[in-house]
Amino acid sequence: MHHLSQEDYTLDPQLGLKLLGGMNMVLHCHHYNARLQRTLEQNKKVDGKKIIRETAATIYWELFSNILEAKEQSDTIIEDLYRFLGFGILDLSRLKEGKITSPFSHYVEGWNCGAIKTEGTVCRVTEGFLEGAIKAVFNKDVSVEELCCANQANSSVCEFKVTPLDMPKNKFEKRTKNDVNFITNQKHNEATSNIDKGKVINAVIRMPLEGNNEGLIPSFNVYLAHTPQEFYNLLTIRFIKEMEKVGFGDLAKEMLVEDAEHCALNTFGGILESEEWEGLVRPMVKVQSDKLFGLVAVANGLGWGRCHIAEHHPYEALKLCSTNGYEAYGYIEAQGHHESPQCFMLRGISAGLMALVYEKGDFEERAGKFTSEETCCLVSKDPVCEFSIKREV
Repeated sequence: MHHLSQEDYTLDPQLGLKLLGGMNMVLHCHHYNARLQRTLEQNKKVDGKKIIRETAATIYWELFSNILEAKEQSDTIIEDLYRFLGFGILDLSRLKEGKITSPFSHYVEGWNCGAIKTEGTVCRVTEGFLEGAIKAVFNKDVSVEELCCANQANSSVCEFKVTPLDMPKNKFEKRTKNDVNFITNQKHNEATSNIDKGKVINAVIRMPLEGNNEGLIPSFNVYLAHTPQEFYNLLTIRFIKEMEKVGFGDLAKEMLVEDAEHCALNTFGGILESEEWEGLVRPMVKVQSDKLFGLVAVANGLGWGRCHIAEHHPYEALKLCSTNGYEAYGYIEAQGHHESPQCFMLRGISAGLMALVYEKGDFEERAGKFTSEETCCLVSKDPVCEFSIKREV
């Protein structure tokens, strides 16, 4: 029996990738994951809950299938992977009775910390995770519904009902992907700083991050979780397509940008106050702008791909470039090329980083102080994705 460990990851520091089961695993924190979920679920124009659940089922069926092809099956592979990735704890001991429980949840932590509260169940990703996992591991088609949630005042655990199905809700088959060629030998202009970018990236990407006894990854003053980049890519594509059907495609894109801006403020705000930052990056910081360069270096170790600062005018403007961001490559794999840019997460992150480093006040007050535009994109066959960030006039 083989339990998951850090040795199961394949690291590619040059491209900034962290692979598990052939999928690049990206790190996001509970702030971003919960806010993204809220954007879809509290949107009255589309069925956001269905989009999240079905996307999770599709992607995690694929991840489990890939892992099981490469190694012997463990009796606890579903519980192991859920904990290992930082999602929490699952108890499948009563699965035959149609019941699964979870005493700790990354998603509950995310909703509890946010400004927007709900009294409902919040573990939509877990519902899809379990549907995909049970299909891959046991070849059984099931529907999973969260009956009660630790997010609710009258419940200390999350409880899921598992119902067998005659016909699957999801179409479980490997997705057809367009070929994407990673370009590694491009030369780019980079602004200089006092930050040893390579040292920071290598340290972050090699950090032994996995779920603790509660199945959570408390690091950098946030709760992190590893998620296949395909989950975020497919979720974004499906959300925008559904919003376009009702005439709100552009609004959907701006909502995704806003989610990412708040992610930058909360996630990287936590990083700036963390022990990890203090030990690894803080000694290199000589001037205020070094904080920005240090945060971008940390971002390069989160599985998002490679990005660098091409131009920078402290307090006023930033040009950030990405040579293989997971959004652009994910879109090309799934949809092919498109005339318009598709990197909404990095657009928001770029604006949020500038506001974090150069503005004062609480995070809500800093939001919106900088505008961000993606002027070039790999999706549009440009050589890089380029983001222009300027102070809002």
